[in-house]
Amino acid sequence: MNKKSIAQWFISDELWQKIEPLLPPHKTRHPLGCHRRRVDNRAAMNAIFFVSRTRCQWNALNATGICSSSSAHRRFQEWVAAGIFERLWQNGTGWLFD
Repeated sequence: MNKKSIAQWFISDELWQKIEPLLPPHKTRHPLGCHRRRVDNRAAMNAIFFVSRTRCQWNALNATGICSSSSAHRRFQEWVAAGIFERLWQNGTGWLFD
């Protein structure tokens, strides 16, 4: 897949403005504060949206360049535990992940 065809699956700026306020703030968990830089929330959501809409496997994300499959899946799990997708449904944006 080329970058243009992948970009069609990205979340619009308008939609991102509705999603971003629902996301919990990130808390550094490493006691020394040293870790790899965290993947941007929007990139992670684009990756989750891509997997949801294309029904591809998580590992297929590695070929897209959106973000790594492990980062996207980890963020998906964090956000599921935090109830983010439930809130998206309540706010009328959950249809994106059908």
